[in-house]
Amino acid sequence: MRAAIIVERDTQKGIVVGKGGANITKIRKGSEPEIRQIFSGKKLRLDLRVKAQDKWRNNSVVLDKILR
Repeated sequence: MRAAIIVERDTQKGIVVGKGGANITKIRKGSEPEIRQIFSGKKLRLDLRVKAQDKWRNNSVVLDKILR
């Protein structure tokens, strides 16, 4: 399963990913048990990507995609 974490600036990507990917790994490992519950215990691997998109919080097109 693939998901995107959207931030507003490239500099924020590094914060989310963390040194050596430590933060993104914690996010993934913390999310996988909950996702398994939703999908009836099936073994899934969550592939997280961090994308920078300027002013995404004020962009109705981006917000519509997220909320679908």
